[in-house]
Amino acid sequence: MAIISKAIHYSLDAVLLSTLLAGVKRTTGYTPNQSQLPLTTDPTVSSLFTKYLAVGEEVFDYTAGWAHTSKYFQQTNPTLGMADNLEEVARRFGEEARKGLGKQGNAAKEGGGSWWGGR
Repeated sequence: MAIISKAIHYSLDAVLLSTLLAGVKRTTGYTPNQSQLPLTTDPTVSSLFTKYLAVGEEVFDYTAGWAHTSKYFQQTNPTLGMADNLEEVARRFGEEARKGLGKQGNAAKEGGGSWWGGR
C-alpha cells in the first residue's frame, strides 16, 4: 500500500511541476530548453518529455477555465480598466508637464543656469 501511495504522490507532484512550467510558458514565453537537458537527446525520451509538458498545459487550461467560471475567482488584471480613463490621465499628464515647463522657464529667467533649472 505504501508503494501505491508514493507512486500517486510522485505522479501528482510531476503533474503539478508540469502545470507550473505551462504557467511559466503562458505568462512569459519561456520553455525548458530540451537541447540542454542530457536525457532528451534520445528521441523516445524527448517525445515523452514533450507529452509530459502537454499534460501540464492541459491541466493549466482546465484550471484556468474552471477559475473563469467559478464564483470564487475574479479577474484582477490592472490593465483592463486603463482605456476607460485614458483621456483623463492624458489631460492630467499634460497639465503636469505644462506646470513643470513653467517652473523651468522661470528658473532660467532668474539665472538658474540651465534649461532644467539646476545650477
